[in-house]
Amino acid sequence: MSWKKNYPRFYRFFAKLRFALAREKIIQLPFGAKMRVNPYSYVERCIGEGSFERRRLDFLFSSIKEDCVFFDIGANVGVFSLLAATRGAIVHSFEPEPLNLIRLKGNLKLNPEIASQVKVWPIALGNQVGQVKFSRPLSDNYGRSSFRLQDDCDLITVKIDKFDNLGLRFASKSFFKIDVEGAEKDVLEGMSSALEANVPTMFLVEVHREGGVDLSSMVEFFFQRGYRVTFFDDFEGVECACAPDSGDVALLARKNF
Repeated sequence: MSWKKNYPRFYRFFAKLRFALAREKIIQLPFGAKMRVNPYSYVERCIGEGSFERRRLDFLFSSIKEDCVFFDIGANVGVFSLLAATRGAIVHSFEPEPLNLIRLKGNLKLNPEIASQVKVWPIALGNQVGQVKFSRPLSDNYGRSSFRLQDDCDLITVKIDKFDNLGLRFASKSFFKIDVEGAEKDVLEGMSSALEANVPTMFLVEVHREGGVDLSSMVEFFFQRGYRVTFFDDFEGVECACAPDSGDVALLARKNF
């Protein structure tokens, strides 16, 4: 019998209880920042083991400079935001999932020397304004939370807005990391006006093809705006001209970055 499937409320209750009673530890990340790790959080456990998107973190470490503005869209518990802040960037972290948001803010408190560089936005970005239903998985991987309504998830309501409505300006070097579990195209559509400013900018977008996202339309979106598109190999840590045949893919789009 599957407790998760047949008794989701009880499963959620005991999962929260286990998380609350777990013995957490504070670790120092390879780039210097501190983070609190709970063994019953999938993402935090992977971060603690050093296996969480290690190649992408290395790539960002070498790409982000002190004069960057870093937009972390889908910030989760904040590992990319912390990395960017330690590199001297000004950071805007977007995270609508309440449990992730608590962990993100807690991790910033552990790093007071860089916390002032990070502004946290407790909203989702997309191509609409208001409130929207959001799926939260019953598992311990809250990084799977998304707008795609799934059977094995709780439903919560989160605030959503367009990037164009926030009054944010690009710096001479602006870096966008977008990982929003299938809503990538919606986020980009919500910043169309900002992109018309033609500021040199770089994107690292997790394209969730398994969630129904059309990779070719994403590539065309950037081509039409004068960006050079490549793909990042998470295993080798190198850029490739062609995307893998299947699965999710990390798209890189540059304009004089």
